[in-house]
This record gives sequence, C-alpha cells and structure tokens, in this order.
Amino acid sequence: EFFIGFFIIFINKELNFFLSSLFSFFLMALSYFSFIYLRSKDITLPYFTILFSGTTAYASYNLYKYTNLIYMGNRLKNQAIRDPLTGLYTRRFFLLQLDEKVKLGQSLFFVGLRIVNYQRLSMDLSFDEIKLLVKHFSSYLKAKVDSNFKKASISGLATDTLGVFVEGEKMENIGVFLKDLLKESKDIEWELGSKKIVTTLRACIIFKTEGYTGKKCDFVYQMESLFKTTENEIGIEELEEVEVEEQERTVNYRDILDFIAYDWEERNKDLESALSEVLGTNQRLEKLNLGTLTALARAIDAKSPWTAGHSERVTEMADKIGHTLGLTHDELKDLHKAGLLHDIGKIGIPAEILDKPGKLTDEEYRIITEHPRKGERILNPIEDYARVIPMAMQHHEWFNGEGYPDNLAGEDISLGGRILAVADVFDALTSDRPYRSGMTTETAVQIIKDGSGTQFDPKVVEAFLKVMAEQEIDK
Repeated sequence: EFFIGFFIIFINKELNFFLSSLFSFFLMALSYFSFIYLRSKDITLPYFTILFSGTTAYASYNLYKYTNLIYMGNRLKNQAIRDPLTGLYTRRFFLLQLDEKVKLGQSLFFVGLRIVNYQRLSMDLSFDEIKLLVKHFSSYLKAKVDSNFKKASISGLATDTLGVFVEGEKMENIGVFLKDLLKESKDIEWELGSKKIVTTLRACIIFKTEGYTGKKCDFVYQMESLFKTTENEIGIEELEEVEVEEQERTVNYRDILDFIAYDWEERNKDLESALSEVLGTNQRLEKLNLGTLTALARAIDAKSPWTAGHSERVTEMADKIGHTLGLTHDELKDLHKAGLLHDIGKIGIPAEILDKPGKLTDEEYRIITEHPRKGERILNPIEDYARVIPMAMQHHEWFNGEGYPDNLAGEDISLGGRILAVADVFDALTSDRPYRSGMTTETAVQIIKDGSGTQFDPKVVEAFLKVMAEQEIDK
C-alpha cells in the first residue's frame, strides 16, 4: 500500500483533481475486494491491516496535496516579496518593513549604497550585461551583509542604489564595514562575458534615534540629500525625535498574505498609471506624426504655386468619402496619411515640367508618370507605412486597367487608392493649373460621374456624390 500511495502521487501530477480522486477511490475498492478474495482462499489478516491498507492510498494522496499546497504558498510569498533577478527584497516590501521598524520607536541604521559610475556603464554595456552586473553586485552585497550583521534587510531602491537597514549594531561597526566594503569593491573586477569592469561606490549612514517616529520616506529623502550634498565617500546623518501627525497604520509586513494582497493592488495601480502614461504618449506622438505629415505635404505642394494646399484638400475629400463608405477608424487613419503623402514623389520631378503652361511632350509625360514610383521608394524604409504605401502610389490607376504605374484594374487596386483617385481628380479639375483655369464644381462632378466604371470605381463615385449632395445641403 505504501508503494501504491507513491503511485497515486505520480498519477496526481498528470490528472486533474476529479480523475485523481476517482483513481484513489478505485484503489481503495481494489484493496477491499482483494482482502475479500484472500479471505475466500482462507488467508486471514488482522482487521487493522485491512483498515490501514484501505486508507493509505487516499491518505497518501491528501498528504501530497497538502505538502504541495504549502510549497506553492511559500513560493508565491517569495515571488511577492523578492526580486526575481537579485533575490533581494522588493522595494515596496522593504519600505513596509522599514515603516514597521520606525513605528516601533527602536533605534536603527539605514545604509544607502550607490554605484557612482552606473550611468556611464549603462551606456557602455548592453542590457543583458547590466542585468548581470546588478545580479552579481547584489549577491556580493547580500553575502557581505549577512556575514557581518545578524539583523539586516536589503533591497534595490533604484537601478543604481541599494538600501540596507540594520538593527542592534553600533555606529563604529557599520562605519568600519562600509569603509572595508568601499575599499574592497575598488579591487573587484566584475566579469560580464568577455568584459571586465570595476564599480565605484558611495555610501551614507542615517541613524534613527530611539524616540524618532517619523516616516520611512524620511530615510530615502535624506539618503538622496546626502548623496547630492556631501562629497565624502561616506555621508552620515542622524534623524532626531520630531513631532508628526498621527498616521494610519499600514499593512503589517509580518502577515505575508496581507502584503501580497496589498502588493497586487499597488502593482495594479502602477500598471494603470503606466498604461495611462503610454496612452497619453501615443496620442502626443500621433498628433506629432500627423503634424509632421501635414508639414511635409505643404512642403511638397509648395514646390509649385499651382498646387498649394492640394494634398490637404485631397485628404479632406478622401476622409469624407471613407466615412461614407463605412471605413474603420484604423482604415481612415491610413487613408488620411496616404492622402497627405500621395504626391510625395513629385519632389523628384523638375519644376519646369510641373509648371509648364503648354502641352507636355511624351518624354515629359513619362517623367510625370514616374512620381508614384518615386514616392514608393521614399516611403519604403518606413515599416509602419506598409498599408499606406499602396494607397499613395495607386491614386493614378484606372478602374478599367488603363492607368499607371502598374495598369491595375478593379479590386486589384486598393480601396484607399480608388478613393484617392476620385478625390485627386476632383481637386485637380476645380483648381487653376498653368495650362488652364479651374472648372466649376458642377462640371468636375459631371466628369467624375462620366468616368464611373472606366477611370473610377462606381462604388466610390456613388459615395463621392453623396458627399457632394450633403455639402450642397449644408450650403
């Protein structure tokens, strides 16, 4: 039965709770009927043996579950209060411990250690090398502290700063410890793969008198102040008794489960705050991006006095057609960018061709038709514009396949390209050009209607006509 119990433990690793329990009961029944069979063969056993064998399998299973639960609980606690990289206490748990010690009113020493050349090292080393340095240095410091002090806690307060609070020691002992530590650290070369580096340390000691009942943040604030104001390798400050307002007691760090709940709540708050900052940053970047694209579109149009404002007007009309067609928010954003950039390739077209008052020669027309390709080459390095580029370069394709540069037809042309084709032609027809005056809105609309099914997508033309009708109603 003992071996059966171990077999059940193995089974429980592979099966869920219901199946493993069912299997346990099956073994119990098997044991019971085995004894009945032995009895039929005139083999007798004590009743205690029958009872023991019948319960051993089930007891083994529950013992395993209970032991595993304790193990997982301790593992969860350690993950909540210790940094996975360094093995030191997390900053939040360390400060809660410190807060508890402060409120007890006992004297203690708070020691801050800072890697002075960390900023330079962070520029010279890779991210993985920096992580390895922090891990090695933290392990080294923990070993030194544990070997010198009986009651001490360590935590990483920042990427370049570690905090230690020590109880039941004398100032002289801590001073000697820090002097030896700073001296010894100068001779240590940390091996980071193929590199060897040396760290430079500074330290500070903050002594809390027995009557001081301030806040944990006083220590951190005083540490930062000492690092900024003192030029000595070791700065020393004493926090004396002060009168403070009655504070609400924080979570008791001794109750680890309370701390885990508190820590999760605080982490959620930090995460929400970080997400809010990221969303705000993304919105600012999006505005900056669109502002940059608008400025670029104006720079393109400014190459010729005849095309001033063309890209923005095309974009505005394309946005309206897109809304009418029911495009999604992301599709409309891509269409907007494509509208601003659809003529970017004209940067590479000579001004004398763009501003020529007469009819273009075949060679000049060929050069003009190259501007979608030039635009594609300009935009290709921008990976985020993978969906925008086809729209921008296809605004001269015809629905019947007679356009340029690729003679695409029908739905082989992107929807954005088909929308821009209508918006681009409408603005070109209604604007003055060096070879003609701008047409009336009615004439331009009729030309686009006549081009439905040949030059333009009928579905897009229909949406365009709805936009024009709505504008007429607004007028």
